[in-house]
Amino acid sequence: IINHGRLIANKPTRELVDMAQEKIVIVTVDRTIDIQPEHGCFDKVEQSADRVLRITYSKERANAGQVLSAVRDMGFEIVDVATREPDLEDVFLNLTAAA
Repeated sequence: IINHGRLIANKPTRELVDMAQEKIVIVTVDRTIDIQPEHGCFDKVEQSADRVLRITYSKERANAGQVLSAVRDMGFEIVDVATREPDLEDVFLNLTAAA
């Protein structure tokens, strides 16, 4: 990966993707979300629909089970869950933003 003419990473794609620390869990809950939930293991929470939360968390501080437990502890029943792994674009954006 080159940023402004400077080499900032030179590794195989798989290794670059493994460097990403953020993961995303997309959670559908049983009712409309009136107030966006907050928790110490959440880095970012976006409400993508009335009952859908897109929660970004750091792999260093939490795992998907802890994120889901936090959602349940807030009184929500979980209807559906999907995860999104970081891709090369995410790594590129993180590395170039930090450089």
